[in-house]
Amino acid sequence: MNLIALDTSTEFLSVAVSVGGTLRTFHQHVGQQHAECLLPTLAELLTSLSARLTDIEGIAFCHGPGAFTGLRIGCGITQGLALVHRWAVYPASTLAVLAAAQPARHTLACIDARMGQVYAAAFVDGQPSAALPAGLYHPETLPLPTGTEWSVVGSGAGVYTELFHARMGTDLAHLDGTASPRADVLLAQAQQGLLTACAVEDLNLLYVRDNVAQKTSERQAK
Repeated sequence: MNLIALDTSTEFLSVAVSVGGTLRTFHQHVGQQHAECLLPTLAELLTSLSARLTDIEGIAFCHGPGAFTGLRIGCGITQGLALVHRWAVYPASTLAVLAAAQPARHTLACIDARMGQVYAAAFVDGQPSAALPAGLYHPETLPLPTGTEWSVVGSGAGVYTELFHARMGTDLAHLDGTASPRADVLLAQAQQGLLTACAVEDLNLLYVRDNVAQKTSERQAK
């Protein structure tokens, strides 16, 4: 399947395009410039593949948690492209995509949520773990999994490196505070049938904070 995948949930912009089995990717720190960079980047990747939007069959995007403005930009562009071209849409958890890129069996994905909080979730072999359900936490009281070696990755790990080392001790096998969700990983999940397609009007943004997740139809009704 010819697919586009994108993530705008962090300060990185990550875009991947696969056409005819050939993959092109872009993954770069853009700060708050997602709106300015996303569509030109997508056009460049398509051009490098000698492809057009009409060649694409579906689009995957990270629907959160993450930066509110970034999530809305990614969702808006996904929605617009999917509506015009009648593409299938594959939403995915930002934390799950972050964890899926790690070779470790036990991964704690942790994204800085600002305001002294983190978005975090635990995964075992890529699957959500009851040891730490996805949510918004204060790092000092985050219910950390124990009893095995864990890899902690994401911007939250970078901000609270010393705290994770102090709290996890020998249970912390690896920490990477520079890791961010990658669109090529997201695209692979969609191609492998690991994501469920949904209708454009049923797209959810998983904000987590203050329970402000809304469907597109609910936002349009306001």
